[in-house]
Order: sequence, then C-alpha cells, then structure tokens
Amino acid sequence: MKKKRNWNKILTIVFLGMMVVGFSIPAFLDPGDNNAATGAAASDQKLCQTDSDCYLLCDDTPVEVLCSQNLCSQDSCDGTSYYKYQPQPLTFSLSVKVNGENIDLQSRSSSGNIFAKFDGDKVNVFASDFSLSRILEKAKISLDLQCLSYDGNNYCDKLKMQVNGKDSTLFGNYVPQEGDVVEIIYRL
Repeated sequence: MKKKRNWNKILTIVFLGMMVVGFSIPAFLDPGDNNAATGAAASDQKLCQTDSDCYLLCDDTPVEVLCSQNLCSQDSCDGTSYYKYQPQPLTFSLSVKVNGENIDLQSRSSSGNIFAKFDGDKVNVFASDFSLSRILEKAKISLDLQCLSYDGNNYCDKLKMQVNGKDSTLFGNYVPQEGDVVEIIYRL
C-alpha cells in the first residue's frame, strides 16, 4: 500500500513538472514583446457592443467609428478607418426568411448602431462599400458565402439569395446599391 502511495506522489510531481515546462517553453521561444507579433494596434483596440461605444472626440468634433466583431475599427484621432460615416444614407430593401418566417431585423439591432439602421424591410446604411455581412452583423446575424447564422443556429446548404429578382452567389460579400431589393431565403 505504501508503495502505491509513493508512485502516486511521484506521478503527481512528474505531471506538475511537465505542466511547468509546458507553460514555460513558449515564453523561452518568444521572449520578445508580444505586441510585435500581433501588432500594437490589435492589442490596443477598444472593445465595443455598438457603434456608439466607439465615438471619438477629435478637435472637439465627434467622430463616428464602426464597431465590428466587438472591436472599434479606429482607436485614435490620427488612426484611419475603412468605413467613414456618411450623413446621407444609402437605402435598400432587405428580407431575411428562415423556413418561411421573416426575421425582424429591427428588433434584433441596437439603437446604438449608427452605420446601419433597420426600419421594417428598409435598411439605411451610412457608409460606402458596406457589405451585407457587416450590415447583418448589426442585427446579430452572421452571413458568409455558405451559411446564415444567428442565435446559435446555422442555416447552410439550402441558402438562396436574390438581388432585384436575380439569383446571387455573393451572399455576405455583396455590397448593396441604392434601391436594391435583397432577399435571403433558407428553406428546409
């Protein structure tokens, strides 16, 4: 019995030693600054839930900044943003249907989102070159080239998209134009 306890102690010590070595080796392999590998901007990015969380005040003037994937796209006044806020919106119609039921985009979005506003099936976009995946992100929906995802559910394979009555395979990469009618449909 005493021999068994000794083996348990030895195995525990060996296991703990392996853990210490396992966590220490990466630090020895890359002793430099982690910001150099990931880029200083990535580590300094501000977390956000809506666009209003990202506002900047530059020269006493408010600057609208996009919140995308829970990170502000610009953190300082001297930084650049790929999506500049435009006060005159691009307006188009968007319908997302899953198994015959319309998804209410307006109720899924936050009033703190300023780059895409939903009003029934009308969408106002306040940035140029704003893709459909970025627009739907504001309604907590993910759309890529293969799947529509929201509330923990994925809808793939039988996904169809029409723009102005014509089939499109661009899905999330599509950049809506003024007056477009976009339908995304998933049927079992």
